[in-house]
Amino acid sequence: MPHTVPQALVEDQARFNSIMPSPAEMKCSTEAIKKQLSSLNLLPLEGDQHALSDEDLISRFLIQWSFDHTTTVNKLKEYIAERQQQRKANWLTQPFPAVITPILPQLVLGFGIVGQRFSHDRLGNPVFFSRPDGAVMAKFTKQHCSESEVSATLDACARISEYQRALMKEHNYRYITAVIDLSLFPCSSLGHLHLLRVFRKVSAMQTLMYPELLRWILFVNVPSHVGGALKTFLSLWPARVQSKVKVCSSMAELSLYIDPEELPPQYGGNSRATIQAYGGQTTVSQDR
Repeated sequence: MPHTVPQALVEDQARFNSIMPSPAEMKCSTEAIKKQLSSLNLLPLEGDQHALSDEDLISRFLIQWSFDHTTTVNKLKEYIAERQQQRKANWLTQPFPAVITPILPQLVLGFGIVGQRFSHDRLGNPVFFSRPDGAVMAKFTKQHCSESEVSATLDACARISEYQRALMKEHNYRYITAVIDLSLFPCSSLGHLHLLRVFRKVSAMQTLMYPELLRWILFVNVPSHVGGALKTFLSLWPARVQSKVKVCSSMAELSLYIDPEELPPQYGGNSRATIQAYGGQTTVSQDR
């Protein structure tokens, strides 16, 4: 059932779309890049089972990199090389590395579920919830800081993002919205150098491998001591991603982006919505 879209959200969406060229210009840019990559035998891309199409993938990279043709082509070359390596390793069929077991609950997505469908934001995108425990993550990154262990952590983060991407393809979603609850982030974990190092690597990986998947990143329950450190973390993201970040100081502000009928009670909702884990092994049916 469609919900009313507040005027402030209409204006936000207008800003979001303001960088977009006309459909004809987008098609022209996409076709030019596709032709260039095809001439190098890099397209059609094999093994990227969750891409909607080569054209959709190129358009996401164009948006992520502000329609800079040269940068977009170079980033796509990196992306394709990484995908080819993943394909050779049968990446998604492998179990999660044992070393990341302590933080796996921090990584698995919790999607809002209402009956037999996903919770949606006010623009119709599915919503997932994350409540990372800063102390657990800081302790883990300090104890497991070798290159191989950091690589295993990155692998797990990438795999969770890939499950997210698979869900989008399965249900034909263009975007997903994230609600990130920082109530479990003590002050002592925020400046942790090992955690910052891993976050920097995760940010770089997601920027390269998963561009333009999120519509909003909504931070809630942000403690007063988190503000400055949060800005430091967010500065690692490209400007396009930073523009999607909203720090909601109240549940009323959160409801600007997600109707209360779509939110579970712990986030100010008044619906039957619950949060259910989705980590690739668990799926839900879709009824829209």
